[in-house]
Amino acid sequence: MANTIATIAEPKGMAVSSVLAQFECLHSGFGASFQDFGRNGYRHLGVPISGAADKLSMACANALVGNANEDCVIEISMQGPQLLLTQATAQVALVGDMEAFVLFPNGHKQRLPSWRTATLEAGQTLLCTKVNSGLAYLAVAGGWNALCTLGSHSYYGRAELGQGLRSGQTYGVNVKAQLPDSKLTQTKIAERSAPPFEFDSAALRCVAGPQEDYFDAESIDSFYSQEWKLSMQLDRMGYRLDGTPLLHNALGAEIASDGVCVGAVQVPPNGIPIVLMADGQTIGGYPKIASVITADIGRLANMRANTSGASVASVRFAKVSLPEAHAILRAQMAAFEDWKNSIKPVRDLGDFDSETLLAHNLIGGILRGDE
Repeated sequence: MANTIATIAEPKGMAVSSVLAQFECLHSGFGASFQDFGRNGYRHLGVPISGAADKLSMACANALVGNANEDCVIEISMQGPQLLLTQATAQVALVGDMEAFVLFPNGHKQRLPSWRTATLEAGQTLLCTKVNSGLAYLAVAGGWNALCTLGSHSYYGRAELGQGLRSGQTYGVNVKAQLPDSKLTQTKIAERSAPPFEFDSAALRCVAGPQEDYFDAESIDSFYSQEWKLSMQLDRMGYRLDGTPLLHNALGAEIASDGVCVGAVQVPPNGIPIVLMADGQTIGGYPKIASVITADIGRLANMRANTSGASVASVRFAKVSLPEAHAILRAQMAAFEDWKNSIKPVRDLGDFDSETLLAHNLIGGILRGDE
């Protein structure tokens, strides 16, 4: 998503904590990294933008805890981290197809569903589970204070730019946290609302690529009409598609390397398209038949095999004009703003099971019927 989502104002009824929260990473998880809106202004030097693969979900997670849309979050693609709050109080939010648990010092735990916030006290641990599908984002009020390199907190693993999430390390927040004035002790104060979007199976919309003329009409029609499968060869750099190969015309299968963007669909000599993602390179020497529009990049980023590898996503593409792409993005941003304004705080003790009741000292244990 472009950097045109307006930064939200600080939530009303919030008190500023005098001490910055600190977390100890007990387990870094797998496929978890710090990300923000990306590293802009260095592509001419060969540095990718990076940043969150799904910037809309990142902005939603930040909105739930009162952050600016671009504040640093933890992006999770496989298994989430385990984070022990060692000082102060912190409010966290989770967005995505996963859940987490708050572990209390006495060993009891409470479920934290997605699209909720939790207010944590020092000594409590946030246990993130595996991602069922797509991506998940973990935000903390104040933003994660990860290493800033070239103007961004985003981690780019191939060049070791930014800071990876590592077990045994301590991570804080950027600014003093904005926390609810009256919170329930050892439980969550949930900010919740229905998600502003759903990742459905509708076709991903594209504009024509700069080398569309390197393909004849039959190949262009094949690109838009067939159902592609996402290959298991995918990462933050690019998503490879499986399907009927596309044929280049007499202009050939290679070009003089030129600039590429996130969403560009390159077609190498084997005819199998590759969609460039957040960590994609800055130049490429293959013809680009199309570019996935900004509004649909996040949806594509979430179309991946689940953590068990049991399913493979199918992808279709639909062609739109550049003015249509701009209108779609404006509508998406308006929907996000409407959703953000609908967020309501609720006092919620969660599900009243034995774990919750024990955690809040509402019961003292289990007795036999004859006692």
